[in-house]
Amino acid sequence: MSTIAMSRTRPIIKWDSGLLFRLPDELLVQVLEELDFRTLARCRQVCKLLLTIINGAAALQYKIELGVAGMENGPSRAPFGTADRLARLKKHQQAWDALQSHEPIRWISMEERGVWELYGNVLAQAKDPTTLCFQQLPSIIRGIDSKEWTLENFDFVIRDFGMDPAQDLLVLVQSPHASIHEPYRIHLRHLSSGERHSIASTNAILIHSSRTDNYSFTTIQVSGDLLGILFADPVEDDVQLIVWNWTTGTRICRVIDEDIGSFAFLTSRHVLLALAGPDYDEDVLGPVLFVIDVFQHAGTGTDTLLQSDYLCKFSLPQLSEQVIHYSVLIRSDPAPAWKPHPDLKVPFYTARHERLLVLTLNVIEETRRFRSFLLLVPSSTLTYRIDAGASASDRRVFQWEDWGPTGTRLIRAPAQHTRVWVCHVFGMKFAFKHIANDKTEICIMDFNWLPVMRQKAEDSDDLELNLKDQMTTIRSGRIFENPVSTSLPYRSRSIVLDLPSGEGPIPLTAVMLSEDSLIMVADMPGIRKFGIITY
Repeated sequence: MSTIAMSRTRPIIKWDSGLLFRLPDELLVQVLEELDFRTLARCRQVCKLLLTIINGAAALQYKIELGVAGMENGPSRAPFGTADRLARLKKHQQAWDALQSHEPIRWISMEERGVWELYGNVLAQAKDPTTLCFQQLPSIIRGIDSKEWTLENFDFVIRDFGMDPAQDLLVLVQSPHASIHEPYRIHLRHLSSGERHSIASTNAILIHSSRTDNYSFTTIQVSGDLLGILFADPVEDDVQLIVWNWTTGTRICRVIDEDIGSFAFLTSRHVLLALAGPDYDEDVLGPVLFVIDVFQHAGTGTDTLLQSDYLCKFSLPQLSEQVIHYSVLIRSDPAPAWKPHPDLKVPFYTARHERLLVLTLNVIEETRRFRSFLLLVPSSTLTYRIDAGASASDRRVFQWEDWGPTGTRLIRAPAQHTRVWVCHVFGMKFAFKHIANDKTEICIMDFNWLPVMRQKAEDSDDLELNLKDQMTTIRSGRIFENPVSTSLPYRSRSIVLDLPSGEGPIPLTAVMLSEDSLIMVADMPGIRKFGIITY
């Protein structure tokens, strides 16, 4: 029992820990349910009683498994009880750990027009200038049905498009008429029906005026209420990142800089940008990542200027003087505010607090040789430093030596690494193809380190995780000024594509990744199709 000893200042409470264990097991489970998964895992090591209670309560086991897997619980109205969710979650993780699918590869045709998107388990393609075709990729484990639908007969030519299945949102960029130099119109439609989106403002159209009709749209990304579009016309040196609140139609931010190469939403208010070409710092030769607060000038009509308005920047490894040009492409899925559409009623989904950023560094040497490297960065590597310096002044600079060697992993890009089929990351996983001994492999690098930590804590050898935690060094004097060492740990696994006898090797162009599927891309003359492997 507890006793109280009086002091001159305030009572000193001495707690008898035995009281906790006198509670009925049902009440003790309710107390433990208030703990986060890390604390629950520690409680299992306190005593046999807590170990027995936690191991015997599906709700507590489920919370731990969610946290370790990097997942969040689905809606309560989903048709799954706690024990069923736990069993499905374990099965989902085991399938990805072994890359073992119990479903045959499903092949679908690739449309000829070449405009496509993959996001949130939906693969979309443009069939013609006014028609889009959609495939909802299934998952038996998470209870997602396969679905196909087509939206056609739009009354304008579709230049490009993006989507967010979580909000039933389709973003259509209308091709302007060059002869009359009209502004760009961005149409906000329901992904399921093609009708104007019901929660978008007034006419569900955003307007962007410009002085060029030759924009390309390297990135169209939605994160909650925010829609970001990168308009790029390098010939006219006109590159702009526009961020709207798509529900109100309000322009939140405009960043103008001819060297912007790519962007990604880092948090609900921060955008990460990468530039191509020379750095703004004269004493640093190499690429830099800029972080801006999109709400810094919201409502003022003032443009955001990278040279003066950035929140902070992260220097990348210094390049050799033999590099004459470079660019950085940022990819990360899903967006920070991602949640599956509630109608899917999934039992669990990829957590939003941590995502992998895949940065493709393309460089051209003096000899005109083209080289590519991949820098893999958990979002927390950046957000931790942003949060830690939140009270400091803007324009903070994080040098590579202070964040890169332990917080990232730099690798040489796989042979024939694609710059087209770039949806190769989801959550904390990165997928790519590898050819060895005339065999094509699909490889996964998984940067969720929690299963490893749990296995080490439990001293278990039950699961082969293929750990890669050694520091590696890339020595390329023609690319980097100094050797670049990185040590971020990851798990590695792969499968060899095994087709029935007589079909021959798969002419695989690339591999893409969604929450439940690997998507093989065969994009060669005479063979254009997608192969879906579902887990």
